[in-house]
Amino acid sequence: AKKENWVNSASYDGIDNFKGHLLVIRSEEDRLIPKECVNKYYDVATNAKEKKLYLQKNAGHELSTNPVGLKEFHKITIDWFLKTL
Repeated sequence: AKKENWVNSASYDGIDNFKGHLLVIRSEEDRLIPKECVNKYYDVATNAKEKKLYLQKNAGHELSTNPVGLKEFHKITIDWFLKTL
């Protein structure tokens, strides 16, 4: 949860090189992963063919305890794959 652990993460380098369709889902109530971290994945994906940042309202980090949120997450993901594959 320390900012220095994710600010310069090597994972951003990898996503910068990604050239496919990118869906980033940020949970509005996530207390584990800072929103700046998730937003940065979207921002650094400058080579993505198409990208979308989706804010999942009223969702926390742990979707397994939130059946409604989990169902919405599955729908978002499936719709994205159907659109981009």
